[in-house]
Amino acid sequence: MLLGLFFVTVGMELNPSVVTVSPLTIVAWIIIFVPGKAMVAAISGALLGWPAQMAVRVAVVLAHGGEFGLLLLTQAIAAGTIAPQVGHPALLALALTMGIAPVLIQRNDRIARIVAATLWRLTATAEQAAITDESRHQGSRVLICGYGRVGRLVATVLEAANVPYVAIESDLTRFRQAREKGHRIVFGDASRRSVLEAAGLPQASLLIVTFDRRPAVERLLHHARQRHPGLRSIVSTTDDRDFSALTLGGIAAVFPENLAAGLALADQALILSGFTQEDAARVITEVRARLNPELSGRVGV
Repeated sequence: MLLGLFFVTVGMELNPSVVTVSPLTIVAWIIIFVPGKAMVAAISGALLGWPAQMAVRVAVVLAHGGEFGLLLLTQAIAAGTIAPQVGHPALLALALTMGIAPVLIQRNDRIARIVAATLWRLTATAEQAAITDESRHQGSRVLICGYGRVGRLVATVLEAANVPYVAIESDLTRFRQAREKGHRIVFGDASRRSVLEAAGLPQASLLIVTFDRRPAVERLLHHARQRHPGLRSIVSTTDDRDFSALTLGGIAAVFPENLAAGLALADQALILSGFTQEDAARVITEVRARLNPELSGRVGV
């Protein structure tokens, strides 16, 4: 009852006509209140050692105005500490921020993810510029487009063999994991020409594509052929359906994951059944040719 009485009392102090008199002032106060309070909360969370996403979520939840702010403003206006022409727009703006509180609280996780992604993109842009500048002074390297479960293994093997490479990844979580492990990676869409240039396409000795979004793969290969006509490329696909078109245009090999895993398992089964390595390889090659005769010599396992 007292809380209801408090809001009724404060509501009687609000002057709706201020909206028509000083609309920009109200907007300015809202900008000061919400981002300002959120920034203070986020900095406090960072000083306490909270994870970044948790600090941002808490900041979003606490960004709106509260009852104490309304009470302090009304008392300051009544006591003459704050002039009415300043206090009334601030009081109305604070009340409006309380009105958007349910939206901020309910969507705090989504807002925090958007903020985190934006910050990482800004960081990634700076790192991409640094890698672009560094690429000008380096020799050839393998270009890995996609840092998923296949691309990650390829990068690990290349590092073990001391083969220089640069990976491109558009998924923020995978990009962060790769950076934490110290892998050389550029954040961006590999099907975009500017991203390929930043990763060092002109200096690439081999192009490896490990994601299976067909339109994006075709755009990527088109850009690669235009910029580096003699570049050899290897493409990994999820399965062996409708991928014969990928072998056109200088692709050295296509690796359908279902064939690569299934035929590799069959190869080991033949060896454990008494076949020699050569005989098992011959059988696997014959089966592979029967499965995809139009791709003979272009399908890897």
